[in-house]
Amino acid sequence: MDVELLLSDEFASFAASLDSIRREKKEAQEDFKELYEAYKSKMSELESAAIQAQKEWEDWKASGGPKEPVATKTKESKKSTATKDSE
Repeated sequence: MDVELLLSDEFASFAASLDSIRREKKEAQEDFKELYEAYKSKMSELESAAIQAQKEWEDWKASGGPKEPVATKTKESKKSTATKDSE
């Protein structure tokens, strides 16, 4: 390779722009790594919560479930609740 070319202002400018691109790429990769670690942590928390919920469900089923029927809201009680909320 021509030494004069390597020592030219144009090549120095080219090399500086490549260095800038390399630094930006490295920063983007570091940002991605941090986001990915946060994602993995959140997924682990959610999985633990799901396992706990499943355990609670299985314990509830094993205990025989509710002793009384579960009360459900009727259309009328939903309307009266909505009316109270809007007041």
